[in-house]
Amino acid sequence: MGKKPAIVEIISSVILLILGLYFLHDGTSNQSASADVIVLGGAICLALSVLMLIIAGRTILSERRMVRHTRGG
Repeated sequence: MGKKPAIVEIISSVILLILGLYFLHDGTSNQSASADVIVLGGAICLALSVLMLIIAGRTILSERRMVRHTRGG
């Protein structure tokens, strides 16, 4: 029952990770006035994706522990 939200979190965090890396690459190679804003946006996307991956991983592991505990194994 709880696996679908965790899978959605993982997929969305991977998308955010790719977007953040792209923004960081684009911001560092860009010499315009908005390069700092692009780098900041990339760093925020990267941080959010890492946090979402950690939360999704902890959710999956805690669900496995609960299932193992209820089964008695």
